[in-house]
Amino acid sequence: MNRHAPVVVVMLLGWLVTSVPVFAQDDVSAEVSAGYLNVSGSMHGWSVQASKLFAPNWALVGEVAGARGRDCVDCDPAFNDVAVLGGIRYTWPGRARVSPSWQLLAGVLHSVAQGYYADPLFGGSPYFIEGYTVNYLAIQPGVGLTFMVTPRVGISTQADLQLAIPDQTEYEGVTAFPRVTIGAVLQFGTR
Repeated sequence: MNRHAPVVVVMLLGWLVTSVPVFAQDDVSAEVSAGYLNVSGSMHGWSVQASKLFAPNWALVGEVAGARGRDCVDCDPAFNDVAVLGGIRYTWPGRARVSPSWQLLAGVLHSVAQGYYADPLFGGSPYFIEGYTVNYLAIQPGVGLTFMVTPRVGISTQADLQLAIPDQTEYEGVTAFPRVTIGAVLQFGTR
């Protein structure tokens, strides 16, 4: 994995956030959203996105998200995950109160597994398994729906599938994490 990828994504997020003309009335639209994140039904966390139109219906998007918990309800270990992603979003044309969209993001997922005690398969005393850290290349396609309550404030929902690809020299395969977010969205500028 490119070790400069996190720096590039953070710079993109910084550019998106600092270039938003707050309450400006020009033809550039931008938005910021934040809300609750659920991963795989058992990990809970937060998500923050910033986006800015670069063409009609097309926006650059940056996302930072974090979640903690187990991959499944009754399994170990528990994970602390942080993702930093960037990409594009397409929003269907029209200035309706409800606007569907799709997006494709890519970046890094930093996952820290906590140490835990495991029971031996055939009896005996539990043994400790050390925690570990895995950095993934993350590719995240998704769909969303935004409902604007006022011209500037709305509710955003999103469903994604985060494909986590580890360093293939250490681990094999790809892990898919279904993700659902719901939160508030603020829009700046006009479409």
